[in-house]
This record gives sequence, C-alpha cells and structure tokens, in this order.
Amino acid sequence: PHSLDVETTVMTGGTAKPTTQRFRLDAFEQRRMVIADIVRAPEVGVAVETFGGRAIVEHEIRGQDDVAVGPCAHSAARSWYFAEGSTERGAEDWLALFNPFGSDAIVDVSFLTDQGVQTPDAVQALVVPRRSRISVAVHDLARRQLQVGIAVHARVGQVVAERAARFDGTDTRKGIT
Repeated sequence: PHSLDVETTVMTGGTAKPTTQRFRLDAFEQRRMVIADIVRAPEVGVAVETFGGRAIVEHEIRGQDDVAVGPCAHSAARSWYFAEGSTERGAEDWLALFNPFGSDAIVDVSFLTDQGVQTPDAVQALVVPRRSRISVAVHDLARRQLQVGIAVHARVGQVVAERAARFDGTDTRKGIT
C-alpha cells in the first residue's frame, strides 16, 4: 500500500561491469522491463532488489508466437530440483544457472530419467562464473527421454536455477514453458 525503491542489476559475467537501474514504484504500480533494451548479450542474469517493501517479480520468455510467464526465485541456493521435463523428439529442455555473486560457483547436475540417473561429465564440476548466467541444453545431454527430472547441487557457492522447455509441435505439443 506504499511506494518502494527498486534496483535492477543486469549481469553479463566476466570482467564486464553490471548495469544497474534504479527507480521508484508507486503503491500497486506494475512496471515491465525489456532486458534487451538495457543490455545486449547472449546470456544475462538479472537481480531485482526492493527497498522499503516487498514486490512480486516475474520473468517472461517469448519465442515466435509463444509467451511463458513465471515467478522469479527470491534467493539463491545450493540445491535446486525440477520435475517433469522431456527430451523426446520435438522437445528442447533448457537449464539456466545464474550466479549473481562475486566469486565463481561450481555445480554438479544430475538427470533423473526413465532409464535411471544420468550424470554426464559435461555438467559435473560445472563452473558458473561470477555475475553470469549459463544455459545447459538438457536435450543434448539426456537425449530422447520421456521424463527428465533435474537435480542441481553446488559444490562451491550458490546459484539461481531456472528450467525452460520448448515444443515444436512434432508430438502435438507446441509452445514454451
């Protein structure tokens, strides 16, 4: 019921300095930000902090004629779990790992599939550089699986993890989530 201050920081990793925007939100105001208008980079991580109150922050993904919206994580963690994905024909399954902190994180990723637990070497001791986001193409590592769960465990540091899927209509499912 009152205004609050917001600080949005867009991080591209490496030695690049993060871009920060500050603004004030009036009570019950909604603001949409197009991150590509702030920073142009293939992989960006975004941290939103509020001062003087709480806010709801959502992430929108667009692809062709599709839109998916979901809540953003409110904190980083050492472990993340995602259920019910698929890497069947016509499906792309993506895992995004964001490290907003000043030192690198190291994670291990496991896939829980119809055929058992898979731990590909490519995602063991995976470095998520400081102030950066990386994407893992799950569909390239756990190929042609009807069901794929994901477990992310940080050996060092903490990350924010997100899962996204795209279906091309091959098996009647079409869209993004």
